Amino acid sequence: MPGPIRVPAEDPSTSSRILDGNAPNGEPIVSVVFGMTFAVGRDGKCTAKGYTLVDQAEWEKAKTVGRYTRPSLLVRDADIWPWKNFTDVVVQGSARSDKPCTHLEVELSVVGNKAKLSRTLSVTGNRWVDRGASGLVLSQPEPFIEMPLQYDRAYGGTDELAETRQAEEEVLNYLAQQVDREESEELSAFSYPRNPAGKGYLIDIDGAKGLPWPNLEFPEDRLRIESLARPVDQWGDRPYPACFDWFHHAWFPRSAHLTDLPLIHDDKIPMAERRLGLFEEGWETKQLAERTIHPFASGAHPYLCRERLVGDEKVTVTHTAPDGRDFVAQLPGLAPRVGLRLLGESKLVLPASVDLLFVEPELGQLTLVWRATHLTKREHLPIDWIERSPYEIEW
Repeated sequence: MPGPIRVPAEDPSTSSRILDGNAPNGEPIVSVVFGMTFAVGRDGKCTAKGYTLVDQAEWEKAKTVGRYTRPSLLVRDADIWPWKNFTDVVVQGSARSDKPCTHLEVELSVVGNKAKLSRTLSVTGNRWVDRGASGLVLSQPEPFIEMPLQYDRAYGGTDELAETRQAEEEVLNYLAQQVDREESEELSAFSYPRNPAGKGYLIDIDGAKGLPWPNLEFPEDRLRIESLARPVDQWGDRPYPACFDWFHHAWFPRSAHLTDLPLIHDDKIPMAERRLGLFEEGWETKQLAERTIHPFASGAHPYLCRERLVGDEKVTVTHTAPDGRDFVAQLPGLAPRVGLRLLGESKLVLPASVDLLFVEPELGQLTLVWRATHLTKREHLPIDWIERSPYEIEW
């Protein structure tokens, strides 16, 4: 059983927030978002620790820094989304072995009565591309004991040699026009749209020698040396970046819910995203204002925001605990409700849905963020409606 639920006494708004927005059908909504962090014992049981809601996203510069492009990694997304289509599942940590190894498989599984999610990362020591007697070859992997599970270790990056040789002024400026100046160093037209912070992305084959190979790959979607380089507009069929961490706002497909599709040869959403159902039918033909923007709120890897969790699932992430063992947690099975008295309405008791499962094996903890939503059927509320709309969380 979880420990007592403790909300910071000095300011209740630090652990919860009331927000307004719109549902996917366009109807106005009011949501109460709140969270709780749990310490996870070696037996997998969760004990509540309290929580401070995250108001603003946080970034840090990736370690694979290019000469011109200096991408960032999203290290924590904000909690204050009034609507999410599915539960985000995010794992932040490192793969560990009790002795030097060249390869390790990290499996994430979230299993319950109503949801089942499973993904495997193939983790390999550092490798590079070289030129052999008969063509390009890949070096043997270096041994490792610890490998960060971050996007700068996954497939992606920027081909700056191709940018120098091939770019026309119009192409160079295309992506810079989509973001403000402060963000323009994050990626270029020669960056992999799904992960400009990674390794292995190549357009000009002359840049192959010495190219770092990704450490993290999905076993079913590996980079192949025989198809290493492709034209800049044929990124859609490239391997998907393999990671369980937060997915950056500026990366495709997340970015495309607020901006245009990156330059691609057929002007269509790639097959990988179509299989996932991330975009509505006919998305490419719609004006920006007509497109559904709610998937932008999903901060998890596109493969890891496909289910709605209940909060009673068993979570396992192999080889990620500080001593190299598997991280295992039995979610507490709480079913919180929110009592909301919206200005001018009677009190409502709203069930809450799990919007986020954030697992931090190194810290021996996980965080759950819930959202309780009321369809208001009202387009406007007075400016002080939040102060005049009390609510309480019923655990």
